Amino acid sequence: MRVKTHSITFASTDLTSDTSSNLIWLGHIVNYAIQLAFTGSPNGTFKLQASVDEISPVNPKVTDITNWTDIKGSDQIINESGDHMWSGKNSGYTFVRIVWTANSTSNNAILTSSRFMVKGV
Repeated sequence: MRVKTHSITFASTDLTSDTSSNLIWLGHIVNYAIQLAFTGSPNGTFKLQASVDEISPVNPKVTDITNWTDIKGSDQIINESGDHMWSGKNSGYTFVRIVWTANSTSNNAILTSSRFMVKGV
């Protein structure tokens, strides 16, 4: 079984405004985990989106994907500094990304760590 851990790149680490991550390719992956850590006074919602668009897995970009679908039940309301983790098992989609929607009351909120681990063949 292949195991890899990587950082996730976001458009911005500033959580006082909306941002999203780069895509995570899940080809040949059985299970994955995503962990985020944040400081300050974030106020908003993280959620996962998935896609099965057919694009080349060689250097894929978020902009290459046309169709993103919210993963039901992945919404996590955040209203203080801390961390959050998702665990995906037997996912049938090809790509996943994280979306942050900030509320107007977010203040000095920074994403300090964003990592994922994948396990597959």
